[in-house]
Amino acid sequence: MRVHFWDRPDDAKAPLSVGSATFRCSFGPEIPADTQVLIKGRPTADDLAQAPGLQALIVPFAGIPAETRELMLLHPSIDLYNLHHNAADTAEMAIALYMAAAKRIVPRDQALRRGQWSEDSFLRGGSPESVRAAGKRALVLGYGSIGQRIGHICEAMEMDVMGIKRAGPFSDRARPLEELDPLLPNTDALFVALPLTPQTTGLMDARRLALLPSNAIIANIARGAIFDEAALYEILKDGKIGAAGIDVWWNYPKGDGACFPSSLPFQNLPNVVMTPHVGGGSDVSERERWRALASLIEAIADGTAKPASKELGY
Repeated sequence: MRVHFWDRPDDAKAPLSVGSATFRCSFGPEIPADTQVLIKGRPTADDLAQAPGLQALIVPFAGIPAETRELMLLHPSIDLYNLHHNAADTAEMAIALYMAAAKRIVPRDQALRRGQWSEDSFLRGGSPESVRAAGKRALVLGYGSIGQRIGHICEAMEMDVMGIKRAGPFSDRARPLEELDPLLPNTDALFVALPLTPQTTGLMDARRLALLPSNAIIANIARGAIFDEAALYEILKDGKIGAAGIDVWWNYPKGDGACFPSSLPFQNLPNVVMTPHVGGGSDVSERERWRALASLIEAIADGTAKPASKELGY
């Protein structure tokens, strides 16, 4: 089987060492005509045309870009896969964003660097502006490999956890998407771990955001476009929900110049914690990516791999 990698990171040794007698691996923008498995996140029609016998495309990260999904719908004979190697990293970032927002870490850190002790510091009578996680109600929107990890961590913090998922089996703590609206008014912490699909784009619009209680904290490590950009900004600016920790955005840099992550000034809101889409990375994530690729390539070869749904986008 010919496996072609669009790029060759330092950690590429893992797939190269797996099944060396079975797999022939190549790298770079020129795709050999006999390629059967292509590893690239955003292939073009020309890429696919270079390999007429292509059997599988692997998107080497979580989530499937919209343009990749649309292209692959035109190629029903090619199976589509993606990876979940960094579920632990992404779940940890969701918790970090939530805790940073709940404990007001960023503004307190910035003030103390200026020598300013906040009025609610321990020396001045306690921390009434901090939110305690224990006893709060967490709703995990997207209860898959990442969402379930988030749920387990929330449980360890003594939070009451409910998950929302697309498909069954359902249970008392894992409910269908159709039940989202009645759950929002009782949600203290909303963790968003959904894939971006036509069905989830704009899912959290102004109407749904208004259902959240005034103390709610949002942590989004999924995709920015799941939220209505303007609606989220306005509800945070007006203080109608407590805070948000955001790792995923609407604007991304196209060059080396400055790039704000939204057309709206989220950076001016004191109740927002911002990170530049780094939730899936860690000291071991690249190594784990290539281990996951190796396992997936083997599973494709022996027919046990389960493709993603091109229609659903994950």
